[in-house]
Amino acid sequence: MVDVKRQFTELLSYHDAYKKMKEIVNSWRENAIRDIKLRRILGLESVISISEGVGGFVAEDVKAPFDFPVFNVSGVDGWAVSGEEEGKYRVVGEIMAGDVGKEIKLKAGEACWVATGAKVPAGTVRVVMKEHAEESDGYVWVPAGKRGDNFDRCGDDIRNGELLLRSFDVVRTKDLPILANYGILELRIFRLPVVAFVTGDELLDPRQADEKILKMGMVVDVHSTTLKSLIERMGYSAVIERVKDVKDEFKERVYAKLCEGYRLFVSTGAASVGKKDLVVEVISELGFEKVFHGVRQKPGKPTGLYYNERENAVFLVIPGKPFSATMVMHTFLVPMLKMIRGEVFRFEKARLSESVEVKGKRAEWIPVIIEDDEYEDIVVRPLALKSSLFLSNLFSDGVIYVESGERLSAGEKVIFVKWL
Repeated sequence: MVDVKRQFTELLSYHDAYKKMKEIVNSWRENAIRDIKLRRILGLESVISISEGVGGFVAEDVKAPFDFPVFNVSGVDGWAVSGEEEGKYRVVGEIMAGDVGKEIKLKAGEACWVATGAKVPAGTVRVVMKEHAEESDGYVWVPAGKRGDNFDRCGDDIRNGELLLRSFDVVRTKDLPILANYGILELRIFRLPVVAFVTGDELLDPRQADEKILKMGMVVDVHSTTLKSLIERMGYSAVIERVKDVKDEFKERVYAKLCEGYRLFVSTGAASVGKKDLVVEVISELGFEKVFHGVRQKPGKPTGLYYNERENAVFLVIPGKPFSATMVMHTFLVPMLKMIRGEVFRFEKARLSESVEVKGKRAEWIPVIIEDDEYEDIVVRPLALKSSLFLSNLFSDGVIYVESGERLSAGEKVIFVKWL
């Protein structure tokens, strides 16, 4: 049996915990690319339009069906000429972008006007920019130049069979012009699922919340809605599982999801050393090994990450208090989901409008409001609110990170995480 109390004897700094998470996520992603079962669980693949597919994962390789450009194309408005030499060339015609079926073949000493994007005529040695040439009496004078100047040859950009998107790549807006150019208007897409376990006997469905019931000691489940919104905003599908603080039930639910092929898990609550804090014990019995559990930060100390190497499954453990949970979602879950998508996650920097000091033994994530973001730097002001209260969420725009024993003066820059 796992000694849960020992989980907090080896606290890591936030930066060390973040590095360990990054290493695990990179390994997970490489293995997941080869995991066909992961991509096809519960029929999550679907063929949809490329515009609707933005943000989703590609389920199969997408290759170019032909060379591009499909013909030699001019990169400038100017003159296609048949030689490298300086001199006069006889003008024999013009070709505009989109001229269909217009065929001109240049002979020695001949030139043809071509527009940007136009098909250059056969026999073209180079294209001379309009401003470098002089036209007169059916001839055009051009300076000397090099073969291949100012035009692209067929296949210079993309070759037939070249990989446009690799299986497990995320479709981005910048991919749409390339796909549309090839007439690829639909893709086989899947939204990678994240299973979120929200734990607690005391949790109440928000639809049942009222003052009378809350005074009886119930707590509204605020995490289901928050996790679903955040996970889906990151381009994933969210599978929300509310569970009671019953070990066998929780274990059965996690095991079932593993068997179904799910590989990304997150939980809120039951992550510390209380009598009903069962998350660590359950997932450890299911083969998840600790990467870290316990971060030298306030709030969010009982944050943990576990990895099941055999199943290539990741389990992020998040504390239950609303502000702690929100902070950990933004400082661990969001970066993790971005990394899995192959994106680079970087923290913002903000400038303090007033001094701030942390005297305790743990670094602190301090709620702040944005005072100015119109110029080069974001300017933030720390709020003196207790992390256990909802007010820290409602009145703040994000959090800043300050190391223990550190005193920062007004005007200094600090790590800033803005709420999504």
